[in-house]
Amino acid sequence: MPVMLLAFFAAVQIHRHALLIGINDYTASHLRAAPHWKAAPNREDWPDLGGAANDAVGLRDMLTARCGFDPRDVVMLTDQAATREAILHAIHSHLIDGVQAGDVVFFYFAGHGSQQRNSKSDEPDKFDESIIPADSRRGALDIRDKELRRLFNAILDRGAKLTVMIDACHSGSGARGLLTGTRSRGIAPDLRDVADGGPWGPRPENRGALVLAASQDFANAGETPDHQHGAFTWAWIQSLRAAAPDEPAVETFLRAQARMRGERPFQDPVLAGNDSARRTPFLGTVSAPRRTVVALQRVRRDGTAVLEGGWANGLDVGAELRPVGMSGGPRFVITSIDGLVRSTARISGVTAPIPPGTLLEIVAWAAPPPAQLAVSVPRTSASAGELRGLAAGVQIPWTSRLIARVLQIDDPCDVGPVHATPGLLGGMAAGLWAPMIPNGFHGYNVHFMAQFVGTATAIAYGLVASVILFKTVDWLVGLRVSEDEELSGLDLAQHGMPAYPELIAAAASPRPLHVLSAVRVSQVMNTVPSVTPEDSLDHVQELMFGREIFALPVLRLNDEDLCGIITMADITKIDRAERVNVRVAAVYSRQVQSAFPDETIHEVVERMRELHLANFPVVSRREENRLLGMVTKGDIVLAYRQVALDSA
Repeated sequence: MPVMLLAFFAAVQIHRHALLIGINDYTASHLRAAPHWKAAPNREDWPDLGGAANDAVGLRDMLTARCGFDPRDVVMLTDQAATREAILHAIHSHLIDGVQAGDVVFFYFAGHGSQQRNSKSDEPDKFDESIIPADSRRGALDIRDKELRRLFNAILDRGAKLTVMIDACHSGSGARGLLTGTRSRGIAPDLRDVADGGPWGPRPENRGALVLAASQDFANAGETPDHQHGAFTWAWIQSLRAAAPDEPAVETFLRAQARMRGERPFQDPVLAGNDSARRTPFLGTVSAPRRTVVALQRVRRDGTAVLEGGWANGLDVGAELRPVGMSGGPRFVITSIDGLVRSTARISGVTAPIPPGTLLEIVAWAAPPPAQLAVSVPRTSASAGELRGLAAGVQIPWTSRLIARVLQIDDPCDVGPVHATPGLLGGMAAGLWAPMIPNGFHGYNVHFMAQFVGTATAIAYGLVASVILFKTVDWLVGLRVSEDEELSGLDLAQHGMPAYPELIAAAASPRPLHVLSAVRVSQVMNTVPSVTPEDSLDHVQELMFGREIFALPVLRLNDEDLCGIITMADITKIDRAERVNVRVAAVYSRQVQSAFPDETIHEVVERMRELHLANFPVVSRREENRLLGMVTKGDIVLAYRQVALDSA
């Protein structure tokens, strides 16, 4: 029996597999030309990067230190080793072959991204997004997102849990330009047509995969100002270090997004996946033991110690460690952090040699140095802004008279002079001052002629479309009402009720009218559906949305007596994903304020005002638990309008 149990647990053991690719060197100096292909003729340069290989190394250290990966299960391809053939072979051999249901699979790429011409693509522009292998300069084709989709679907077909992370230009959906001093991870599109019409299979994120992208499929992704890391990857590593063990991936993503925007405010990373994938911790779990334990690697001759633990383990300069299980043993005080999983410590209180491999635990934490806030402010001319504001303000009276007197267009709120005209002027003015901003306006080059043509096109389109639309409406139903209807007001002529009934009532009587004192609850109450304590909150919410009611009475199952009331405010206290499993009994209010059918609306209004309530169940005076209906503030407002209109 023990042997069988061991065999069973071995069979269901979950393994973790990672393929990390980081390419700085795009010279292809040691690589041969790709067979059957020549280098893309329109690509003139493949600039080297500075931080892609560092990203792969940093993520490897985080995976082994924080995410439970065995170093033997993490495969790395860096620089010229990451050819197209090598990448595709590594995906097949390490991420597909041998993967079992429930295994955790992680694919990471840091390097240049681009686009590949595909005349049979389903993309509107007929360009597939792509990652650039190290032998691209020698003619190797890009690895397109459609190719990766087929491979990733093969992983998902095996029942594995897939996470994809790409730090390259055109990698997902969400960036906005470059900052001065940063380096972009992207090159020109490859115009060679691969003519691949599929099938490619569904998008992995629609099948449960989690996809993290540094930028949008048409935008740039960059490196940190020191070119040591990708801006998104470095922000992710920092956020993963601070993540709680059960923190959902979407919350870790929000941390990373906020950190990254300190250095690249116009780059927006993207998280794609279904609700389950987004709410699951990154790679299934983030390992966080109750105590932080690191190992002693060796003791140098100068008495300092090298530790197998560093920034990824939560260590900072000044942190104090002692051997596990020893309260009065030697002290190790961190003097420098040498890497994600490496640090140096000063030893004191040594009475005997300390062997390598000794486990150390933190007994005193040190706060990290305060982070500096990075703020990016585009350069522009103050005088240019003042001139734009002056022009927008001065034109208002002139444009207003032009619209009213010359064009004879009704614009009583001056929407055109105040909103439309300044917007058009601002659009054209952007072409004058944007060239003065280094690297363009939000990373884009803006020219006056292009802005002028775009503005003129927008005006022409608006005029033509408006004429066609108004002529069509005029022909079908007419545009204007009669003069009598216009003078009496459209609220009465078209809708049969005054927009401001209190003004009509006040004009008809020299003193206020207590119109609500003559109306009984029975005259305005409505019949509404009821729920039971055993109904799910998800069901009640759908009922409220369908009937546009935001409070419902709760009736007991056995005798259908009124036992409480549930409102939308009660439901929203429970997380949306949990509402299907939570019953009404857990949240509804058992203290019911009810009304009687013979009460006046005036009395009900006073009680609503006093108790700050908007909904009263209506019950019988003889049987106060027997529900007759509901009266709401909406019912009272409609009754007030009708009575005021009749009084007028």
